[in-house]
Amino acid sequence: MKNNELLQKKILFICPSFNSYEQEIIKEMKKRGADVYYIEDDFISKKHRFINKFLKKLVIRKIEQYFRSKLKEVRGVEFDFIFVIKGGEVTSNFMSDIKKQNKNAKFILYLWDSIKNNNNILNSLDIFDKVYSFDNQDCKNYNFLFRPTFFLERSADTLFYTSSDLLFIGTYHSDRYEILKKIISQLPSEIKTNIILSTGKMTYLIHRYIIKKLDASKNINFIFKKINLSEVMLLEEKTNVILDIHHYNQAGLTQRVFDCLIKEKKIITTNKYIKKYDFYNSNNIMIINRDDIKIDIDFFNIEYEKIDQKIVANYSIEAWFDKLFNISN
Repeated sequence: MKNNELLQKKILFICPSFNSYEQEIIKEMKKRGADVYYIEDDFISKKHRFINKFLKKLVIRKIEQYFRSKLKEVRGVEFDFIFVIKGGEVTSNFMSDIKKQNKNAKFILYLWDSIKNNNNILNSLDIFDKVYSFDNQDCKNYNFLFRPTFFLERSADTLFYTSSDLLFIGTYHSDRYEILKKIISQLPSEIKTNIILSTGKMTYLIHRYIIKKLDASKNINFIFKKINLSEVMLLEEKTNVILDIHHYNQAGLTQRVFDCLIKEKKIITTNKYIKKYDFYNSNNIMIINRDDIKIDIDFFNIEYEKIDQKIVANYSIEAWFDKLFNISN
């Protein structure tokens, strides 16, 4: 797709706010000449996370109110594309009304979460002209089109950041904490780690002092705010190996895998499906079994083996966007 192919095209973009990736996608669309109207998805559940656990119906009503208000904001605007990423909260009523108002628009859905974690969107699938997923198992099960996510290419000034041998940055969920503890226990003292888990302060206090799932591990740093994308990239630049612990309900590769690809960093991952990708190289990628973790310490001393740039380029945000908006393919 040429950079001017979306010139003066109107795009309604519905996407969660996630480490500023939605802003990078908006930049890409605007770079191609599009006029973009953004609606944040997965907004209400995050805002009312504590209430959501106990008063689900109240949160559902708030979601419906939120999307009714957004529908009013876009009423009368004729969009060329309706572009939805994830659709974790977007209501079927909202999507049906948008379809009625924009009968000539192309509807594109991209799933960067598995259906097991994101089944709300199943209510609206028939509205979309194209449905893509990062999860190749979901593609087989639901007949979606497969398209992995992308990397962002940025230069970073890492002068004031401390280097590490192993870096992990992620949210606290599922079995991540237990896996991290097992990995750390196998590493010799000379391996310098930087392990960062983000969560809500209330969640941390409950899991630490009431449920007692967490202990006072000095090797795992909990933070109670979002870590911005720029800081993530800086920390990635200053490490030798990046650790990836994917959600056990997912088969698709996480964003950090593609960060490793463009930054030429080695990766340790729990995702066995990485073997199916054209950039897989056992010299650069160590796969571990989350149920029986064994770390080969020699992996830290092996030099990174460069990947063909033609393969790498296929995972850029430009190539990702070209694939999704190539409506005729």
